[in-house]
Amino acid sequence: MEKVKNGNQMKPKYTYKTKGQMQPSDRANFIAVIGNKEFVTDDGVPLVHSKEVALEPIKRLDKRNADDGVYDRNANRLQQSSTRINKDTGKTLYRGIQLYRLWFRFLKLALELEKLEVSLVTKNEVLIRNVKELYRDEKGNEYNKYDIPDDIKRQSEKEFAERKKYLKSNQTSGGDKEGIYRCKLIEPIKVDRSKYKGWDLDSVLTDSFDKWWETHSHLFEGYYPKFLDSKEEWIDENNFLYLRIDINSQSRDVDKFIRDEVFKKLRSKESDLYKISGKQPRVNVFQNNYNALVLSLKGWSNKDICENEKIYLRRTDTFDNTETGVSKTRTSGYRLTVTTDKKGKKLYSSVVSKQRNMGIWHLKEVCDGRFGNPLPTKK
Repeated sequence: MEKVKNGNQMKPKYTYKTKGQMQPSDRANFIAVIGNKEFVTDDGVPLVHSKEVALEPIKRLDKRNADDGVYDRNANRLQQSSTRINKDTGKTLYRGIQLYRLWFRFLKLALELEKLEVSLVTKNEVLIRNVKELYRDEKGNEYNKYDIPDDIKRQSEKEFAERKKYLKSNQTSGGDKEGIYRCKLIEPIKVDRSKYKGWDLDSVLTDSFDKWWETHSHLFEGYYPKFLDSKEEWIDENNFLYLRIDINSQSRDVDKFIRDEVFKKLRSKESDLYKISGKQPRVNVFQNNYNALVLSLKGWSNKDICENEKIYLRRTDTFDNTETGVSKTRTSGYRLTVTTDKKGKKLYSSVVSKQRNMGIWHLKEVCDGRFGNPLPTKK
């Protein structure tokens, strides 16, 4: 896909058509193309290795919630030591292991889609009525929102003039003069293998996470601090920092030394390890994004994705156990809430498309060797 630079950002180069140039296939409802030829129908993409993930059994969830008093698989709980530290080896992770599991799943999906020569619709077609609509950059300079070629504009005016001949004096054009379509943006899935040194991507495609993790966890793990009881425990590697502290030292001197000297040597942002991005990544959010994308690719309906008994779309905000007396929250149960319109009709499409779009964003992230950043907000 060709891209053009806009300020400091790269934006895709869209294709534009007039109303008269639009074909039924341009307006067809699909989310993927196989081999740049075949539109995927309700049968879906023939995925083999990438599978949706059902919610664990409710009884087991309820038991853990009763023990913990709170259900929170989203943020703080996944930063606790139990989710980051291996008791057997003493090695640590930057984030909870479930987030690395999700990175693996998204990468597996990307590899499988690449192998099947699948391209995804990352932006649907848009009817532009105001072709002169402006954006404003960070410096306050205005520029045209749409990069519409002049020949398309001329063709649109020509089509409008032709239609206008058949309008009665009391009829309006309905804005046809400004009617130009920005076509679907269809992007091929391509993994940048240079960003995944040591991952053994063939194994990522075919193995389970647990099997793959046994031989690849070192790509993500560091070591938990410990006392050295003997000289033999010294490991001569540049990723270790050794201190000598007199046990008779005053604590304030040790604290100051740690703050002034040790912290600046910790390579939290320059580590050789693969790290999850984002300020507060949440497992349930990423899991919903993944499930919505996979099930949509498989041809599931929006209603089935939202209402399936295995709960593929989970509630994402924390709620407290009412027995503890803690205040109520916005939702109840384990299922993601489906919003309704003014008439009470459930908006399944709106819920699924939001989750799927975020899933596509994370899929594009892993293709570029990253994972965990939120979908950029529109300016």
